[in-house]
Amino acid sequence: MTSPLPSLFAVRVDELNRFVNDHGRLPNSQVGDTAEATLAKWCQAQRNRTEGRLGTMTDAEADALEAIPGWYWQAPDGSTVWKDRLAELQAFVLTHGDIPRRRGDTAAEKSLANWVRVQRAKKTNPETVGTLTVEQSDALEVIPGWWWSGQPTSTFKSAADDLLAWVKSTGTFPKEYTTDKEERRLASFVTRYRDSFRAGTLGRPQAEQLEAIPGWDWQIAPAEQWWDTLISVAAWVTENGRIPRGKCDDETERKFGRWCEHARRAAKPGSASTLKMTDTRRRALEAFIPGWYWSK
Repeated sequence: MTSPLPSLFAVRVDELNRFVNDHGRLPNSQVGDTAEATLAKWCQAQRNRTEGRLGTMTDAEADALEAIPGWYWQAPDGSTVWKDRLAELQAFVLTHGDIPRRRGDTAAEKSLANWVRVQRAKKTNPETVGTLTVEQSDALEVIPGWWWSGQPTSTFKSAADDLLAWVKSTGTFPKEYTTDKEERRLASFVTRYRDSFRAGTLGRPQAEQLEAIPGWDWQIAPAEQWWDTLISVAAWVTENGRIPRGKCDDETERKFGRWCEHARRAAKPGSASTLKMTDTRRRALEAFIPGWYWSK
């Protein structure tokens, strides 16, 4: 017959079960919440008991702990723990549309916000720089609204409101190829959140706010694509020192070369191209692409 659990131990197990049911994870000793930190330290004390420290553990006590979802005796691999917290952060942002706050409404949000603070410190604090891997850094940077130091220049909502005001005022979406800093900022915002949507990391509340903007489209419009390609072609020409050829073995050069050929055809009188060669585009081709020519 299994021995009954000591009363104090049973009380702690009940507390631990409730915590895991409420938060979906084991308690963390590195949080600001005193109750959670105390419970986490109690968990570690029980693990120490299995190693011959702080007394011995009965089979009944071990069974009670092992019945708790996520319980472990040996700490899992650090990268696994990190990925679990990253998944929690992604889920939070998808649900709430923002990064968790240390003054949040729930203990779970505060705990997650503290983890976020630690990750930022690993990137920006001179004493801890280098402790965050490139892969971890990249994974954090694709989370909508992520920032490393200082304060975010604007929240998602305020940036989306600025974009809405811009569209209503100008009747068009901002473009990145302008000298206007505000327009470039808004264009960068559009690109970033389109990318997040395609990657599946954009929360529904954020998506709905963007979709409420007149003319919003998750796909890049043909006119926008033209300018994006122009920038890519200009970079290729700068790197390679020549205009790309439409007939060659290299796939990238061939694609850019055909785009250049299409641009020249579009400039001819009577062209049936769906993307007409406006004066603005003519000037951009001549200004951005070194060695550009209309005909040989």
